[in-house]
Amino acid sequence: MDDLVPEELSINNKTFEEDETAPPHQGGDGKTKEEVTVGKRCPGEVTVMPLAVLMMKLILTMAGRKLIRNPITYSTLIDLIWWDLELPRIIDKSLELIQNTGLGMAMFGLGLFMALQSGIIACGYKVTIYGMVLKFLLGPAVMAAPSAAFGLRGDLLWIAIVQAALPCGVVPFVFAKEYNLHADILSTA
Repeated sequence: MDDLVPEELSINNKTFEEDETAPPHQGGDGKTKEEVTVGKRCPGEVTVMPLAVLMMKLILTMAGRKLIRNPITYSTLIDLIWWDLELPRIIDKSLELIQNTGLGMAMFGLGLFMALQSGIIACGYKVTIYGMVLKFLLGPAVMAAPSAAFGLRGDLLWIAIVQAALPCGVVPFVFAKEYNLHADILSTA
């Protein structure tokens, strides 16, 4: 049975199918196999990671792979290389044209996504209310505390608080749609 279950699906060398305890009336003492083998492990024996660590490692691995495949990562690295270099005018104007077109296409994609939904509120009323509370109450509060702690005062503090309450832009929607991460919530918010 253990040969059929990959190592990634076992936790602390236990699979989900096996019975963890042997009841006392069946000749066991009611202890788990892990409790019985505590202290009997060999030095240097490899143990399997807990489920939370395994899931975090899986999420970071998948996010890293998607980040490596994303053209924005490469363009950012190229921009860092060309930080002080001035591009020829024809290349500079071509990149500016692509930049201006990209925002329009993103807004068109958002509009198309919203038009294809069954209702104006795509994610449901309950999630929309939670999103509004988070965006309009918790967002400014989270922005105000560190801004004040870092010494932001006066108009700059108020601008930061108001910006934290503004709706999400088009770019977060594009990334949510690209990676299938609750695009319906971002299109409603």
